[in-house]
Amino acid sequence: MTFNSHDVSILYDFLTNILKTKDRLKTATTLSIIFIYTIFLYFFVLPKQFYEFISSTDYSWCIISIIFFLAFCFLKTCIFSSDILYYGDPKKNHYTKAFKYYLPSKYIAKKFNIDTKEAEKNWWIVFNSWEDTKDKNYHNRQRTFERGFTCRFVYYIIKSFELIILLMVIFIILHFFSDKFDHFSYVISSFNIILKISILFLCVIIYIFLRLSNNTNINKLNGVWKRFAEINQNHIKWIDNNIRSLEDFKRISKR
Repeated sequence: MTFNSHDVSILYDFLTNILKTKDRLKTATTLSIIFIYTIFLYFFVLPKQFYEFISSTDYSWCIISIIFFLAFCFLKTCIFSSDILYYGDPKKNHYTKAFKYYLPSKYIAKKFNIDTKEAEKNWWIVFNSWEDTKDKNYHNRQRTFERGFTCRFVYYIIKSFELIILLMVIFIILHFFSDKFDHFSYVISSFNIILKISILFLCVIIYIFLRLSNNTNINKLNGVWKRFAEINQNHIKWIDNNIRSLEDFKRISKR
């Protein structure tokens, strides 16, 4: 099997577009989470002794850069290797339920009475057949990736705020005892309590906004969940119009 320059060009364009979309959203998700936790550490945790140590170190920026790089790689790997929305249990996680409710593979399994793994395999046969930039469904494929990873972005930001808000409340309570117990000064930042409460209030407002604008109730989907459901419902219509039997999947795979 040989490839000419035109084939290589098409493959390059495809990979560039797909990876750009997926990597951009993966990177945005990871950086946003790091930013949220950095705000928490800076205003609530790191004591003045830490800043004195950093300022007195000649290679402080080098140390910070290494910490940031390691945190970025670790978070990105952990977040997207598990992929809770796709592999999670819809019965235990309402976010997973909203994400998977209209998946075409789920519809294929029900329509042709086959198991989930076989349905997923058949759906990927169809989905991957749209990878050619000249295919009329190519842009739907792109939008599916984009909306799917946008769902992941919103999910991980919401979960990050849930944990951060809880930690902020704990550290605000600890702040009131920092004067009575000297050892607390080594784990509590010295910023004013009013500032900390203000940051907590802002985080709560953002969290509430994200939850209300991205409802996971199947009957009241909105935001990213609704947009992902819409693109999957379009795929389901395509299946109804183009797939009459399991043999059609075999026909597509031989193209």
